[in-house]
Amino acid sequence: MKPARRLWLMVLSLPGFLAAVGAVNFVVDPYGAWPATLIDRVYLNNKGCERVMTAYRLRTELPTTLLIGSSRVAWGIPIEQGSRDGFFNASLPGASLDELATIVRVALRNPQLRNLIWGVDFFSFDEAWPDRDPLLRVRLERNLRLMISETLLSTDALAASGKLLVRAAGGRTQLPATAAARLPWPQATVAQGLAASPDIQGGSDAAQRQLTGILPTYANYRLSPEHTALFRDTVSRARAAGIEVIVFVGPMSAQELDAIRNGGQWDTFQEWKRQLVAAQPYWDFSGYGELASTNHLFKDPAHYSPGVGHLILRHLLGQDTTQCGPMSRMVLDNGAWVDATSIEAHLARQATQRLAYVQRLSGDHEMAEAEPQ
Repeated sequence: MKPARRLWLMVLSLPGFLAAVGAVNFVVDPYGAWPATLIDRVYLNNKGCERVMTAYRLRTELPTTLLIGSSRVAWGIPIEQGSRDGFFNASLPGASLDELATIVRVALRNPQLRNLIWGVDFFSFDEAWPDRDPLLRVRLERNLRLMISETLLSTDALAASGKLLVRAAGGRTQLPATAAARLPWPQATVAQGLAASPDIQGGSDAAQRQLTGILPTYANYRLSPEHTALFRDTVSRARAAGIEVIVFVGPMSAQELDAIRNGGQWDTFQEWKRQLVAAQPYWDFSGYGELASTNHLFKDPAHYSPGVGHLILRHLLGQDTTQCGPMSRMVLDNGAWVDATSIEAHLARQATQRLAYVQRLSGDHEMAEAEPQ
């Protein structure tokens, strides 16, 4: 066959190919973006495609509880399908304050929303922390052209459709137990998660290299008044809409706290907590307590384990945690409710924990007193 004729055949067959790809992606709907329900959504998996799936489903799902934050909340309180049983985890890896505020504004259009649970991150209040995806706002408005391009006429979507069909063919019995567990996880599931948590191997060189690759250099951190004001305004808007807002600072590993302290940003870190409480009382699970140094409760230096995350979620919602296993009491005891009346005493306790930690490392009281601030 002559090259010119072959080229024309390829051009003529392209519309048919695109139509077939679009039809498959519409019927399978791997991102949950369309009303098609031929495949049970229990088989969806949003890992790796959070920014596409979350944005499109946020306009169609009607959860009663919305979780937002960075990858800490996305992976630390995982909902494999993204949304299930009235819960929607709309957290995004590397999320900026502006992105999260936009998500909240869209979510407030949902008349069934009752609870907003926000896992806040010190790093995202840095004035240099960027928006990761300029298309997120376009997706949230369900721009039809972009939606068709990303969810129908896309080889990425086609690959996702194939994976979804394989999961569905295997049936529910082949799914991980956590994929269909009640939300928040039942106490027995939380206990198993705490016991099975991986060890980040403490202060190893590998862990330090991993930390450097995950988070920015805190030495260059500058707390942004604009980001703080945006957080305050977003919380106020949600409360004005009748939403119960629950804010928490999640567990931080000793390695990450070291990065903040050694970067000379500990005072800024504490000032950030003062500014948070001026906007909204919150639960604080960070600081150099026992939890920060319990390495097996962290997936890596920047992320707590799912067992920890679902334990905290149960606690935030006022659910029973007495049967969550022997580690659960230690995790919860490292959390503190912080409001305007308790913030200074809380920060003083965390300063004492910091000095005790440094003393244990150095064995020298004078060195601890002279640590970077």
